[in-house]
Amino acid sequence: MRLISKFVLLAALLCGTPLVAAQSARNTIYEVEVLVFQNFLEELEGGEFWGPDEPESEERLMELENAMVVGGAPGEASPLSLAAEKMGREGGNYRVLAHKRWIQNADAKSNSQRIRISAGPIENTTLDGTVVFYVSRFLHVDVNLALATDNAGLIYPGADTESVPAREVYRIKEHRRIKTVDINYFDHPKFGVLIQIKPVQVTRN
Repeated sequence: MRLISKFVLLAALLCGTPLVAAQSARNTIYEVEVLVFQNFLEELEGGEFWGPDEPESEERLMELENAMVVGGAPGEASPLSLAAEKMGREGGNYRVLAHKRWIQNADAKSNSQRIRISAGPIENTTLDGTVVFYVSRFLHVDVNLALATDNAGLIYPGADTESVPAREVYRIKEHRRIKTVDINYFDHPKFGVLIQIKPVQVTRN
C-alpha cells in the first residue's frame, strides 16, 4: 500500500484549489479525470485467493451498453498525468490501462450519465466498467470496474492446469462521497483507480 500511496501523495501535493460549496454543486460544471492502472507488485496481494468470476447480470450488461464513451485527452501537466508518467518509470511495476477526462454538470444519480471506462485487450488483460459522478446533497462517485486476465495462453504444456484458473476477474465496486480537487484513490491489490474532480465553471440560474 505504501508503494502506491506515493502516487496519490504526488498528485495531491500538486493541488491547492479551495473547495466548492455543496449547495452550489448543481450550478457548477466539473472536469472529471480518471486514471486506472494495473499493479504487478506481488507483495501488495496480501495472500488473497481469487476465485472464478461470476458472470455479469443482464442489468449490468445493459448498463455497460448504455454507458457513454468519452475520449477527452487529459492535460499533460495535470496531477494524474504526472502520476501516470511516474508510474511508467517504475520499472514495470505498474501499467496504465486507461486515462480519461471529460466535462459534465452534477445532477441527481437517476439523471447522471454512466461513463464507460474500458481498455484492451492489452496482452492478456481487459478492463471494462463504469464511473458515475452525481450530487445528492454532497458530491459522490460510484466506481464499478472489472479487470479480467486470460491465463489460457500463459499455461505451459504439461503444467498443472487445475490450479490455474483460465480466467480471473478482479473488481472495484465502491461508492464514495468526495470533495472537489482532492485525489480520490480506489484501492485493490491488482489494480487501482485515481479520480480527480474539479469545478471549471459556475453557471447562472
